Amino acid sequence: MSNSLELVIGYLVCGVVGLFAVAVFWMILQGKINLDLLISEKTGEASMSRFQLLIFTFVIVLSFFLIVVSSAGLHGGTAGQAAKPMLPDVPGGVLALLGISASSYTVSKAIQMANKPGTENPPAPPNPPAPQNQPGPAGQAG
Repeated sequence: MSNSLELVIGYLVCGVVGLFAVAVFWMILQGKINLDLLISEKTGEASMSRFQLLIFTFVIVLSFFLIVVSSAGLHGGTAGQAAKPMLPDVPGGVLALLGISASSYTVSKAIQMANKPGTENPPAPPNPPAPQNQPGPAGQAG
């Protein structure tokens, strides 16, 4: 009973994620989601860090998906019991490479924001001249 419930919930989650993907793809086709600046900066220049993060992410996700699909149903279990399917382990090196790629993007954005014109502290206004003792109008003692 619990296996069928897990299966139904799994299919529902996959269906919801699939519907989100279809909705996003439809919005891209309609022009509501603009991908012009996906791998470029606001100035139109290409961004190597954005491109690297995009490619690394797609390669890792596609590889993980293919490993999951190819290993599905290969777990035979022992003593006549069906083993519960498990996700494959992701090597630490792959996660490190993805982290390095994301960090390089983050650092490049931080450097861009630090070098952005107009973000420096404006110079302090000059001190006003010190008031001088000037004689008051005639007839006043002070």
